[in-house]
Amino acid sequence: MRILSGDIGGTNSRFAVVEADEHGVRTVTCRRTYDSAELPGVEAALGRFVEETGVRADRISLALACPVRNGACTLPNLGWKVDQGAVHRSLGSRAPPVVLLNDLEAVGHAISVMESEHFEELQPGVGEAEGVMALIAAGTGLGECFLVPRSEGRFRVCASEGGHADFAPRTELEWQLTRHLEGIHGRVSSERVVSGPGLEATYDFLLGRDGGEDVLDRSSVHGEERAAAIATRGMERSDITCTRALDLFVHAYGARAGNLALTTGATGGVYIAGGIAPKILPRLREGDFLAALRDKGRLSYYLEAIPVRVVLNPDAGLIGAAVEAVRQH
Repeated sequence: MRILSGDIGGTNSRFAVVEADEHGVRTVTCRRTYDSAELPGVEAALGRFVEETGVRADRISLALACPVRNGACTLPNLGWKVDQGAVHRSLGSRAPPVVLLNDLEAVGHAISVMESEHFEELQPGVGEAEGVMALIAAGTGLGECFLVPRSEGRFRVCASEGGHADFAPRTELEWQLTRHLEGIHGRVSSERVVSGPGLEATYDFLLGRDGGEDVLDRSSVHGEERAAAIATRGMERSDITCTRALDLFVHAYGARAGNLALTTGATGGVYIAGGIAPKILPRLREGDFLAALRDKGRLSYYLEAIPVRVVLNPDAGLIGAAVEAVRQH
């Protein structure tokens, strides 16, 4: 089956043609990436891809960075309203059926079909074959979901909006950051800290608190590029404020991943996806991430025993969207 897969996020809208069947994914071709901010909506992005590639598909499956209910959703970081029927109509009367699903739910579907080389193991652990698996992904936002085992090695992927749960500060510095963000946003969710914009906000907070030179002036570097520049300088330890911002980010990310593992009972393991983790992989390997993930008092032993892996495949969302389209066929 030929699937036109889309992975629609707050920063990028990615599309590809995926050949898949009930046994798995065969090929991923015709990849295109568009700047989401430069497009008025999903229909325009999809139409541009179809026009550029001339692709004909048996199904269209779109993974979206928002909760999907009754075939409709609104992307909070873009303000796009997406409706399954409207997407179908935008492509004309001969358009194939359209599937909409949450973007991290799509990554969850991909986990069960990707090969071992698509993962980096941070903690070996001993995952239970029939255990729940937790999935967390920081990028433009913070996504969370979990996989519940079914028969014959299959899993039910349960989407959630846990990234919008309240941020839980653990240190005096995190409390100061929380109060700073409360002054800006009112309420502080985990996504306000554990995301690309959260890394920027942490950097700005530390500059205001401690002073120092702003090596990333907003007038010259902004958006995703600014967060990436902070992460790069933090990895290189070439700027003290960037380094401290990345340190705080890594600690907060690990703590949130550990909270998700406890909440879901993730004896099958924890998977770290999203655009940021592969880019800061050396820092995740250093141990602070895992230390924060395991630091759960009387339940620390629980977190020490389970596998923790980073998802490396940038096509995971596209693959998972195709897997779900085949499942619904």
